[in-house]
Order: sequence, then structure tokens, then C-alpha cells
Amino acid sequence: MELFQTHYLRWIANCDVVKPKVVAAEHISQFNEEAHSSFVKK
Repeated sequence: MELFQTHYLRWIANCDVVKPKVVAAEHISQFNEEAHSSFVKK
């Protein structure tokens, strides 16, 4: 049971680490699209 618990906690920690990176990547891609579209308008 202890082994399962440590693996589970490690999995949760990994998810917490990965989520902000994914969110940041989505924000960056969205920002790039907005910057590109405003650049095209000019």
C-alpha cells in the first residue's frame, strides 16, 4: 500500500508540474496568433 501511495503522490506531483507548462504553451500559441493577425492588419 505504501508503494502505491508514493507512486500515486508522485503521479499527482507530475501532473501539477506538467499542467502549467501546457497552459503556458497554449497562451504562447494564442499570443503568437494574435500578434500575427495584428501584424497582417497593418
